[in-house]
Amino acid sequence: MHRPRRRAGTTAVLGVLLAGAALAATGPARASGAAPHTPVRAAPASGPAVTGHAYRFVGEKVAGGGRGSQAPEIGPGQYLDTIGPGETRWYAAELDASSAADLSATAVPRSGSAVASGDGLDLRLRRADEYAYTCGTAAARFGRDEGVGVLTAAVSRVPGAGDSPTCDRKGRYLLSVTRVAGHGPDRDRWPLELRMGTEGARPDRAASGPDGGPRPEDGPRPGGSRPGRAGGPRGGTAVPAGGGSGFNDARRIGPGEWRDEVLPARTRFYRIRLGWGQRLRYTVESGGPAGPDRPASPRVRASVYSPGRARVSGARGPGAQPDDRVLVAGGTVPVAWANRWDEQRSVASVRSSGDYYLAVSWEPGAKPRTSAALPVVLRVSVLGEELAGPQQRAPAAAGSDAPEADSAKAGDTAPSAGRGFMIVAAALGAAGLVLATFAALAALRQRSAYEGPGVGR
Repeated sequence: MHRPRRRAGTTAVLGVLLAGAALAATGPARASGAAPHTPVRAAPASGPAVTGHAYRFVGEKVAGGGRGSQAPEIGPGQYLDTIGPGETRWYAAELDASSAADLSATAVPRSGSAVASGDGLDLRLRRADEYAYTCGTAAARFGRDEGVGVLTAAVSRVPGAGDSPTCDRKGRYLLSVTRVAGHGPDRDRWPLELRMGTEGARPDRAASGPDGGPRPEDGPRPGGSRPGRAGGPRGGTAVPAGGGSGFNDARRIGPGEWRDEVLPARTRFYRIRLGWGQRLRYTVESGGPAGPDRPASPRVRASVYSPGRARVSGARGPGAQPDDRVLVAGGTVPVAWANRWDEQRSVASVRSSGDYYLAVSWEPGAKPRTSAALPVVLRVSVLGEELAGPQQRAPAAAGSDAPEADSAKAGDTAPSAGRGFMIVAAALGAAGLVLATFAALAALRQRSAYEGPGVGR
């Protein structure tokens, strides 16, 4: 009467081993009854999210003053305000004598606003003293037939970079933002996003030489990149990359080929990390054949912005020719500390390592004939080996491989290395448990044969 118990033991062993194999195959998340791991994006640190032209505004509310004496104090961070036609809003900031500061303003008219060529923003940074010395100016305008879009301008205070040491001093500075009204009928107030960022002095020495200029150890000058690994476009199928509506939700991408779609009079934003000694190269290509809903040679505009949102470079393509898929191309100089003292803004703004932004827009003309999306392919290269710092002859940064894309978003299209390893490990574990199952069965059969039939105690 013991044979049934022996069969029950065999069944129990089989159940345990096969259950273990199933758990190994499905992974720990499913074994515990939990859902598969889903990447979670962090919410903004503070401030509301406002929608205008699908742009995601982020920041704390602030009311700019009507004159300099009424300017509210702002510090590093982001702020939200509004501005009307012909209006000037004032803001104040305390700056020290050694840090660089970037102050930007981004305006996005409401969808359907009748903006015209010449509408835009003027920024001015000056000392808040009796002399009101101007330390920086910037402007951004809507172009002809450009339509409603994202408008950004930025000014910087960099010690040693100006014509006068007045702007290098510690003290109170005033930022004025003026909305310039062209000949358009748009009288609505524009949502306005302000951003202030600071960059401390080089940790190893003073921020500048005795004469306010760069020292030899400030790193390579523009015009070339040190030899090193190049993170160029990888061959193969382009990976889907849904660009963001602006700076706050820009999609992180790395070297490679990416595909997306751009709506008429809309802009897609991407962020690309550049380290010291690295530079960006990109092309925007037509992602599909011309159809009845879009022109054969669409006008595409691309702009690169610095971590402080200063416009580094821009290009506007006349449209792809029948034998050329490239719509527009551009890039940056290598990131170097010494760039900050260059007279060209396209060089001076590439002075810090960090996230640079690529904005791609489709300009369909004054009266778009279609609402269909334009498919595009982005080919992104990050050239040069990342250096450990801005110093001349700086060693390569530890683990300075080509930057990777945002795993929280790219994970939907290709498994990560870690995920692949877990899958392989689970498969091997399942195979091992199955082998153990067969071994246990063989042992039980051998025991049954040894004891013989009808053996009981």
